[in-house]
Amino acid sequence: MTNRRDLLDEAILRPGRLELHIEIWLPTEKGREQIFNVYLKKIKENKLLNDDVDINHLSKITKNFTGADIEAMGKLSVANVLFKVLLIIYIIQDVYY
Repeated sequence: MTNRRDLLDEAILRPGRLELHIEIWLPTEKGREQIFNVYLKKIKENKLLNDDVDINHLSKITKNFTGADIEAMGKLSVANVLFKVLLIIYIIQDVYY
């Protein structure tokens, strides 16, 4: 699967090869908000999401993001937080041990 038709070999696009071509548009602002809610559901349930996180604002500033882009943004955010936590632990261990 791809979202880039221009990257497909022309031979695969000949009649009889692929029977169905589906064009999926980018999500709307409301769609992006729903995607954020899906990805943040468990984080919210475990009370790990800061109160200052505004999902409505995030959905507004992520125009032209796909669902995969939003997921990647979330994963990078988690990685960033983990890096900072591990760095703090390393510094504390270095100071006290």
